[in-house]
Amino acid sequence: MAGSLAEEMRKHAEALRPGAVRTRPTEGELRRARMLAKRATLVRLRDERRIDDAVLRRRQETLDAEEVRLDLRDPATRGKTAP
Repeated sequence: MAGSLAEEMRKHAEALRPGAVRTRPTEGELRRARMLAKRATLVRLRDERRIDDAVLRRRQETLDAEEVRLDLRDPATRGKTAP
């Protein structure tokens, strides 16, 4: 997950440089980015001991199900971990 976040940050930095061609993300890419942020937040909360492992696992299962639904709805983003 950390690699995905680093890649996401790199892409954003590239998009901000002068002369960069800006493209708009698709709805599926935005949903995927939101899911990655949710996952990172859950892990951070667990690491800070604000939630326990059981809560983390239940929420990750919910996010897994959302990801499957997204894959079925938007095959163009299937298998991508970051926009």
